[in-house]
Amino acid sequence: MEMTKAKLADLFEGFVNGTCGKGEWEAFLSVRQKNPEIEKIRLRCELLDVEFPPKNPHEYCNEDGAAVLMNYVHQLRGKAIRI
Repeated sequence: MEMTKAKLADLFEGFVNGTCGKGEWEAFLSVRQKNPEIEKIRLRCELLDVEFPPKNPHEYCNEDGAAVLMNYVHQLRGKAIRI
Protein backbone atom coordinates (compact mmCIF):
# COMPACT_ATOMS: atom_id res chain seq x y z
CA MET A 1 0.00 0.00 0.00
CA GLU A 2 1.90 3.04 -1.29
CA MET A 3 0.80 6.15 0.59
CA THR A 4 0.43 9.70 -0.61
CA LYS A 5 0.76 12.56 1.87
CA ALA A 6 -3.00 13.17 1.73
CA LYS A 7 -3.85 9.50 2.36
CA LEU A 8 -1.37 9.33 5.20
CA ALA A 9 -2.80 12.46 6.83
CA ASP A 10 -6.28 10.93 6.60
CA LEU A 11 -5.00 7.63 8.05
CA PHE A 12 -3.36 9.37 11.02
CA GLU A 13 -6.39 11.53 11.69
CA GLY A 14 -8.65 8.47 11.57
CA PHE A 15 -6.30 6.53 13.80
CA VAL A 16 -6.27 9.26 16.45
CA ASN A 17 -10.05 9.74 16.20
CA GLY A 18 -10.76 6.00 16.31
CA THR A 19 -12.29 5.79 12.83
CA CYS A 20 -9.35 3.95 11.24
CA GLY A 21 -9.33 0.19 11.47
CA LYS A 22 -6.46 -1.63 13.18
CA GLY A 23 -5.80 -3.45 9.91
CA GLU A 24 -5.23 -0.18 8.03
CA TRP A 25 -2.74 0.96 10.65
CA GLU A 26 -0.90 -2.35 10.66
CA ALA A 27 -0.80 -2.38 6.85
CA PHE A 28 0.83 1.05 6.84
CA LEU A 29 3.40 0.00 9.43
CA SER A 30 4.27 -3.20 7.58
CA VAL A 31 4.90 -1.80 4.09
CA ARG A 32 8.12 0.03 3.29
CA GLN A 33 7.35 3.26 1.43
CA LYS A 34 9.16 4.47 -1.71
CA ASN A 35 8.81 8.13 -0.75
CA PRO A 36 11.71 8.78 1.67
CA GLU A 37 9.75 11.38 3.67
CA ILE A 38 6.84 9.01 4.21
CA GLU A 39 9.20 6.12 4.98
CA LYS A 40 10.89 8.21 7.68
CA ILE A 41 7.47 8.89 9.22
CA ARG A 42 6.53 5.19 8.98
CA LEU A 43 9.69 4.18 10.81
CA ARG A 44 8.96 6.67 13.59
CA CYS A 45 5.39 5.39 13.88
CA GLU A 46 6.62 1.81 14.30
CA LEU A 47 8.06 2.85 17.66
CA LEU A 48 5.40 5.25 18.94
CA ASP A 49 4.07 2.55 21.26
CA VAL A 50 7.55 2.20 22.79
CA GLU A 51 8.31 5.93 22.92
CA PHE A 52 4.82 6.79 24.20
CA PRO A 53 3.49 3.66 25.96
CA PRO A 54 -0.30 3.41 26.12
CA LYS A 55 -2.09 3.77 29.43
CA ASN A 56 -4.89 1.51 28.19
CA PRO A 57 -3.98 -1.92 26.77
CA HIS A 58 -6.41 -1.35 23.87
CA GLU A 59 -4.54 1.73 22.65
CA TYR A 60 -1.41 1.91 20.50
CA CYS A 61 0.21 4.86 22.27
CA ASN A 62 -0.63 7.52 24.83
CA GLU A 63 -1.93 11.04 24.17
CA ASP A 64 1.59 12.38 23.56
CA GLY A 65 2.01 9.83 20.76
CA ALA A 66 -1.38 10.89 19.37
CA ALA A 67 -0.13 14.50 19.40
CA VAL A 68 2.88 13.42 17.33
CA LEU A 69 0.49 11.87 14.80
CA MET A 70 -1.64 15.02 14.66
CA ASN A 71 1.50 17.11 14.13
CA TYR A 72 2.28 14.85 11.19
CA VAL A 73 -1.25 15.48 9.88
CA HIS A 74 -0.57 19.23 9.88
CA GLN A 75 2.87 18.77 8.34
CA LEU A 76 1.56 16.46 5.61
CA ARG A 77 -1.19 18.91 4.76
CA GLY A 78 1.35 21.73 4.50
CA LYS A 79 0.49 23.58 7.67
CA ALA A 80 4.15 23.92 8.78
CA ILE A 81 4.04 22.57 12.31
CA ARG A 82 7.45 21.27 13.34
CA ILE A 83 7.72 17.78 14.81
